[in-house]
Amino acid sequence: SVGIIGMGKMGMTHAAMLSVLSPGTLGGIFEADVKTHTTLRSLGIKAPIYRTLEELVSSGIGAAILCTPTFTHFELARVLLEKRIPCLIEKPLAQDYKTAQSLAQYSKEFETLLAVGYSVEYDPLFVKARQLLADSVIGTVNRYWAWVEHGEVFGPKKGWLFQKGKSGGGVIINPSPHMLYMLLNLFGPPQSLRANLKSIYSSVEDEAIVFFNYPKIQGKLWASWSVPDKPFLDLS
Repeated sequence: SVGIIGMGKMGMTHAAMLSVLSPGTLGGIFEADVKTHTTLRSLGIKAPIYRTLEELVSSGIGAAILCTPTFTHFELARVLLEKRIPCLIEKPLAQDYKTAQSLAQYSKEFETLLAVGYSVEYDPLFVKARQLLADSVIGTVNRYWAWVEHGEVFGPKKGWLFQKGKSGGGVIINPSPHMLYMLLNLFGPPQSLRANLKSIYSSVEDEAIVFFNYPKIQGKLWASWSVPDKPFLDLS
């Protein structure tokens, strides 16, 4: 069975998908905010709801989906890995490279799967683009441009998402990892990169331009979560 940790928007999404695709698979939920437990029941959640991670782990789950704020990932995932419970983490993996490396080391040490969810891997457009590039249908790639656009931040913001020490940054670490995953998958790691970051409304970067240098090609990413008339994340 699968346990879900954190029942915000993504936790609810995973719970709904499990109920549709694999009824009975949801083995338990850990939600620290006890006030929400009644609401979860009213939404039709029938799985056990626990107040601590230890209770969820002790229930015998075989895997876990971690849907909590970025700065909580390390401690929660560490407990799961030490118990040899495979874990899927909603992106980003961690708030900085050092913490991400530590989690990767724990996964290796305890020989337990640790994964990050990038649903774009299964997007038909991405699958087709990868096939076209692999088959050289569109010719030799010398240069690419990529865009990440979202209409989310248009004024001062509060909360952990806009505190760099907790979130890791702004538009580059959330939501750009979807596009960065695609670029890494398509072109591999760049030899070097440079970035211009711009804070418009918040204390983290609201816009960014990143230049990627490869042995034979050049790439550019423009990302902003302050684009008018973009209520949904747009990758192109």
